[in-house]
Amino acid sequence: MNCQRIRDLLPVYVDGEASSVETRLVQDHLASCAACRSELDRLAGVQLALRQTLQAMAEEAGPPPGAWGSIQSQLVMRETVMQTQPVKSRFIRPRLAWVALFLLLVALGVAGFNPWFQQQFLKWVGLGPYSDAAQIEAPAPGAPDPLPEDRWVLRTEIGGFGGGVAPGESAEVLSFATLPEAQAQVPYPILRPGSLPEGYTLREVKLAPTYGTFWVFQFYAGPGHDILVAQFPGGPQPSSDPNTLSANKVGAMTTGELDAVDLDGRPAAWMDGHTLMWAEGNITYEVGGLDLDLEQAQAIARSLQ
Repeated sequence: MNCQRIRDLLPVYVDGEASSVETRLVQDHLASCAACRSELDRLAGVQLALRQTLQAMAEEAGPPPGAWGSIQSQLVMRETVMQTQPVKSRFIRPRLAWVALFLLLVALGVAGFNPWFQQQFLKWVGLGPYSDAAQIEAPAPGAPDPLPEDRWVLRTEIGGFGGGVAPGESAEVLSFATLPEAQAQVPYPILRPGSLPEGYTLREVKLAPTYGTFWVFQFYAGPGHDILVAQFPGGPQPSSDPNTLSANKVGAMTTGELDAVDLDGRPAAWMDGHTLMWAEGNITYEVGGLDLDLEQAQAIARSLQ
């Protein structure tokens, strides 16, 4: 299918209004077209910035103090990317998109560059406007560890996670023995599985800081390998600076297997034969364990509450 047809569909795809047939056409095309992936990234950024701008304008009938002085100033919208590399490692890359405001936010332009779209995708699965998964080619032998030393790192049986933090924000990964203790630190609901294989109980909850919020990792121990239930907030994020647009994008890369699957009508990704990934609203979820098959992972996903 030609690029123009796909680009005509991208606005409704970003808005979540594409039909199942249109969604499949877009996702199949994006898997092999870097130019259209870049256009999707641009549209998602524009949509986010416009939505936040219009919301701010609606909440404040008049211009805020100092508004005229900030006209033509550049604001920062941050996007972070979680990537699964050959060792099934994930890390966050900050992306800066400069948003210029003219005439009290009436006209808005967005430009940006995202290294996520430089990769040569063998397969791509879109999970939502702020979440996707990709299968990539293995790097050359001797490639460096994909988790940089200047970020927090959390290594698990199903892969290594890592990410950066905002200036002045602690990079310490917190650990808790119970979910209520962890929930007291997190501004969004932590969902827990209502159904697990026999013999599995919560061992630990880890909270990893990510630009003003937390990624949540629940570790369940049992007769076999650990089961990991994780939540990654994406999309618009709270900001203490009213002149800053902040958003997270969550993505996963793997050199192993990647399959598009269905989770009760939602698009999902089955990675490396042991990890299920999907999104609801602005939160991306993962359920993974070296002993899990797809049916078991889906059962755990459905039981989250």
